[in-house]
Amino acid sequence: MQITRSKAEIEALVRDNAAYREDIDFIQETISKDQIFIGHLTQKSPAGNEVSVALTVGMYRRNLPELIFSGVPSNVVQNIVAALSEGLDFDREFLRSERLKQILNFDVMALPIDDPNSLEVMQVCRDYYTLIGRHEMQAVQLVFADENGSFPWSPDCSDANKACQPLFGVTAGF
Repeated sequence: MQITRSKAEIEALVRDNAAYREDIDFIQETISKDQIFIGHLTQKSPAGNEVSVALTVGMYRRNLPELIFSGVPSNVVQNIVAALSEGLDFDREFLRSERLKQILNFDVMALPIDDPNSLEVMQVCRDYYTLIGRHEMQAVQLVFADENGSFPWSPDCSDANKACQPLFGVTAGF
């Protein structure tokens, strides 16, 4: 469930909750070094299973959408974020969903998130944006095809791939 917080509510949470203060401080420190913060968490999928999710905060500084991954190992996420944050034209086209990209010999699609502010998984990103006075958030979910080239919305996609890659906030055409 989405929690929309005011700047005052977030500041109070940061002041009163040491763990959240450390999280926000680390995000601010990472971004102040012109780096991208990558957060890792577990999230319940619509099917009810727990999935590993990674998300970015700070891609906006490169005029790129924030990224959401699910079911992708953290070292792979770090490498992908590092490459995409360079903002090459080909990667910008990929992030605008204008083409597929081959990553680790898998087809990958960047699906625009219809309303990233409505996603619980984006809470820390939403809070950070509110703290810095940034109101518009854009995000895409990077979705990997399975070993047969099928994406999670395809009937031919493996059950394992579907289970580890729920679609977050993506409705258009799926």
